[in-house]
Amino acid sequence: MGSNALYGYEVLAGVHFHSEIIATGDLDVLLDTREQLRISVNEESPRFIELLKKPDKSFQISDRQTFRAINGVQPDMKVVVIAPFDASEEEIVRRVRKRAPWINRQLLFLLQFHPRTPAREYVSGETHRYLGRQYQLKVTKQDHDDETKPVRLFRGYIEVRSIDPDQPEITRQLADVWLKARAHKKFSERLEMCLKQFPSSEAYRPAGTVVRRMTKRWGSMTPAKRLNLNLELIRAPVAAIDYVITLELCPMKYDNHGPKFSALLERTMPDWERRKMKLERVLA
Repeated sequence: MGSNALYGYEVLAGVHFHSEIIATGDLDVLLDTREQLRISVNEESPRFIELLKKPDKSFQISDRQTFRAINGVQPDMKVVVIAPFDASEEEIVRRVRKRAPWINRQLLFLLQFHPRTPAREYVSGETHRYLGRQYQLKVTKQDHDDETKPVRLFRGYIEVRSIDPDQPEITRQLADVWLKARAHKKFSERLEMCLKQFPSSEAYRPAGTVVRRMTKRWGSMTPAKRLNLNLELIRAPVAAIDYVITLELCPMKYDNHGPKFSALLERTMPDWERRKMKLERVLA
C-alpha cells in the first residue's frame, strides 16, 4: 500500500501528518476503516481489475451509477454535477433542471456568508478563533532548553513559543498540535452531552471518533460507524459543535436525509437551524 499506510494510521490513531511527509509519485490505493472501497475509473481497465483481485477476489465492476448534484463549500460557489460516464448531455441538463430549485436554495444560503474571511496568518497580531471567541496570536521566542509547553491561552492571547518565531509555518504546526489536543478533549465532552439527548443513547454511540482537517464538510459518519469531525470546528461556539455532532449521530438510525431523519433531528435539537446559521456565520 506504499505511503498510504500512514493514512490508515491517521484514521486509527486520530493524528495528522504534514502533507509533505506522505507526498509520493507512485500510485497508491487508500486503505481505511470503511467497510467498502469504491474506485471510479474513466473506462474499463481489465488489467487494473486483475491487479485489484490479486489480494481481494471480491472486487468487481458495478454498473450502478447515479446522478448527484453536490454544492461544496467553495469560494467561487461552484456547483459540481456527478453523472454516469455514458449519460447524454440532454439527460444531464434535464436532471440538473429538475434539481434547480434545491441548487438555488443552497446557493442563496451560502451567498449570505460571502465574501468569506481570508485565511488566517500565523504571525503576531493576527486574530484566530477558539470556541467561538477571537484571540490575538502572540508569537514569542523559546529557548532550546525551555520545557514550557509551546502553546497556551494567556490573558486573551493564544501565545505560541517557538525556537524560530519568524517562521509562520513552524508557528502553524505548533498551533495545530495544540488545537488538535484541545479538539479531541472538547469533542469527546460534547459527544457525551449530545448522546444524552437521544433515546437509548448507547444505540447512537459511534465506534470511534477521528479529528482531522476536512475541506468541504464539518463532519461525517462512515459506514463503519466512525464519527469524523473537522478540526476547524474547535474554532466554533460550543452550540455549533453540538449541532454538527448531533447531525452526524442521526444516521446511526436513519442513513438518508429523509423525513424520518429530519424528524429525529428536530426532536433532538429543535433549534438546529439557528445553530447551523451561527456555525456558518462564525466560521465564514
